[in-house]
Amino acid sequence: VGVLVVALLGTTTWWFTSGRYRTVPNVANQSSLAAQQALTDNDLKPDVTTAHDNKVPAGRVIRTDPANGEEVLRGDTVKVIVSEGRPRVPDISGSTVEEATEAIKSQDLRPDRDDGQNQYSDKVEKGRVVTTNPPPGTELDLNTRVVIIVSKGRQPKPVPDVRDKPKDEAFQDLRDAGFEPVEGESSFDPGIEGGHVIRTDPPAGTKPKGDDRKVTVYLSTAVRVPDLSGKTAAEARQILSDLGLQPDIQAPFGGSEGSRVFQQ
Repeated sequence: VGVLVVALLGTTTWWFTSGRYRTVPNVANQSSLAAQQALTDNDLKPDVTTAHDNKVPAGRVIRTDPANGEEVLRGDTVKVIVSEGRPRVPDISGSTVEEATEAIKSQDLRPDRDDGQNQYSDKVEKGRVVTTNPPPGTELDLNTRVVIIVSKGRQPKPVPDVRDKPKDEAFQDLRDAGFEPVEGESSFDPGIEGGHVIRTDPPAGTKPKGDDRKVTVYLSTAVRVPDLSGKTAAEARQILSDLGLQPDIQAPFGGSEGSRVFQQ
């Protein structure tokens, strides 16, 4: 009985003096798995989280919380902060400025704007992010400045010269240049074949201001008069009518529709 009492008193004293406490081991620069095992072996519960670090390689422990050497109760949770390495600039092309700002902050970098670096883009909508400076994927130190480069919309191009081109070809040339062709009111121009372009509005060579890309195309109604020599009066009448012209048949001595054309 006396031995048991002494043992009980010794055990109780040990528990309340040192047995219930554990010292947090030094696991800095160890792998995440090794650090967790070291804490478990010391009757502590590891809680792994990650953070960027300028010096500690990715996958290695930066520090613990509580720090190594501190005494904690057996079974306590110890936070293990594992390195993700140095932060990298995220790829935020096409996102809004607000989305880009949050994405950069999440990488422990400092987002910034510089309107002088904004760019024209035929692919990215005006007001959205084109790229960053430094470019996406660049590895940086914590809190390094990253400039968000915003689209100014499509690069202004001059209206192409489509004068004297047929409608379909002219419309395609305008679309290829980033414009939206619409057909205007046709008019007569003796120097331009019918169905071909007389002019555009805005004129060729003009760089439109703003985002308006509409170009009005004006076509000629001119018709090339065909050679009717040897045709019958009926044939000549039909050909001219089909072209939108008004035939005036001059048939002296009561010529019929079967009479042949000798002059026009």
